[in-house]
Amino acid sequence: MNQIEYDSASRMKYNPEFHAKHNTEWLMVDHKYLIKHYDTLGAKHCGFALERTQATLSYRVSKLRKSGVMPKFRAGLKKRVKRTCIKQT
Repeated sequence: MNQIEYDSASRMKYNPEFHAKHNTEWLMVDHKYLIKHYDTLGAKHCGFALERTQATLSYRVSKLRKSGVMPKFRAGLKKRVKRTCIKQT
């Protein structure tokens, strides 16, 4: 297993075990998932689901919003889902 490294913004850097789709074409399914879930789940969870880095997702979201494909995030429109850890005994 490769060691997990983080950048200065606390985002996980590229790791082949988690980011299998690195440097591959974006599919329409990936775009739809990103548009639907990015504002509620956040970059971290979407990154794991889409197998891409958080930095890549942030860049893609910025491009989609500038082009008008993805609506701009408005505070209060959608509340981010809070994840809680449940300890299993």
